[in-house]
Amino acid sequence: MMRDVDETGGDWTWNNSDEPYEADDDSDASTAETCLDRLACALGGKLVLPIVMAKVQDFLGSPEWDKRYAGLMAVSAVGEGCTKQMEPLLPQIVTPILGFLKDPVSNLISNE
Repeated sequence: MMRDVDETGGDWTWNNSDEPYEADDDSDASTAETCLDRLACALGGKLVLPIVMAKVQDFLGSPEWDKRYAGLMAVSAVGEGCTKQMEPLLPQIVTPILGFLKDPVSNLISNE
């Protein structure tokens, strides 16, 4: 569900206004992100983090932008519920994510 993002531009594209970006609350991607956050908070990081991180690694390595996006958003979504388990793994989690600052899609958005 987190891959279900409007790739034609929609509300998520880069804008030059000072207004912060707010996701469409009834989109499938937003609903999935909220559910993942709630699961992590309810079940805890010991159960949720290994499952999410295994899937996230596959998604972050994908050539498909929507999978990379969903992987990044999943890491963000479980952050609150998995804090204790994520803290010791921060270098292993953050270092690969920093590479996405040079992602081809982010370059396209910033050049518009």
